[in-house]
Amino acid sequence: MNLKKLMVFTITFLLELGLTFLIVWKFDYNFHDTTFMLSLFILIGVIFFSSEGGFISHNLDSGVQYTHGVKMENKIFSLNINPILLGAIAYLLFSIVIFFTYPLSFNFF
Repeated sequence: MNLKKLMVFTITFLLELGLTFLIVWKFDYNFHDTTFMLSLFILIGVIFFSSEGGFISHNLDSGVQYTHGVKMENKIFSLNINPILLGAIAYLLFSIVIFFTYPLSFNFF
């Protein structure tokens, strides 16, 4: 992994951690719940924008075929592995470890 990819990975991880701390501090939520749910939502969003040829693409192609009669080629689902996706996966794993190792009364603020 070259330096640029490592920096993007680290920045992604730190942004998710900073966003978690901001939400916990601003809304007075529990850190465990916030970190796990936020990491899960961010990972789903990153997968959605890093992939192609999934369910939504298939439905849009079917709609174009039906309305315009233009034959669309079917795309096979593929996921582009990038440092942002790896950072989101790492943060999800971090949140799972935090969730199961620290007591539930653990709060930063």
